[in-house]
Amino acid sequence: MKILRALIVTALALSAPLAKADGIFSIGQTVTVGESSINPNVIVNITVPIYSGGVYAGINQLLINGSQIVNGFCIDPFHFSSTQSLSYTVVNLADAPKGDLNPLSNGTGMGAASALTIEELWAAHYSPNMSATNAATLQLAIWDVVGGSTFSTTSTLNVAAENWINTVNSGHGPAANLLGLTGSGQDYVVMATPEPGSMTLLGAGLLALLVVMRKRIPLGQSQAS
Repeated sequence: MKILRALIVTALALSAPLAKADGIFSIGQTVTVGESSINPNVIVNITVPIYSGGVYAGINQLLINGSQIVNGFCIDPFHFSSTQSLSYTVVNLADAPKGDLNPLSNGTGMGAASALTIEELWAAHYSPNMSATNAATLQLAIWDVVGGSTFSTTSTLNVAAENWINTVNSGHGPAANLLGLTGSGQDYVVMATPEPGSMTLLGAGLLALLVVMRKRIPLGQSQAS
């Protein structure tokens, strides 16, 4: 019986982010962020002032506060990523990325126009189930917007990325509600209200397993403690 109770508590705890997703981010909030993986992705070659070579371009799966996976994209090709959990501040997207190595930002972020372009790109093309090619194309488009003339790539996907940018700039459409995460590692863009993370899905799976286990225990038979 104790084992069953412990599993129930664990499953409910892992499912909690689903109920709390609306409030995970707020302007000025401090959170810890660790880059769990980049998936799906395509390896592309880029050149920025601090680096030239291959990088993963795709959806960044970010571990927030050690408990929830949130999808995001890098808006900061001027810094290296970190798998360690680092302290970040939630800011308006226009106020990111930090400008210490970005010659275009003057320390004030990308600005409202670039932020709007990224919000419209996200609304037009982002999906949590997008292909690796589309995820990499969206990442390249974001880097094109943020980096301007200081960013370049040899990837053939950049033709599609530039077409996406031209399309949203020629006729403004829906814009996603996005925020920036700025810290000592790479800066990221995330949804203000993210989709339920993998921890939520894990919790739901455990709850389903408990239902099956419960049904398989004959009525009146005690459970091992």
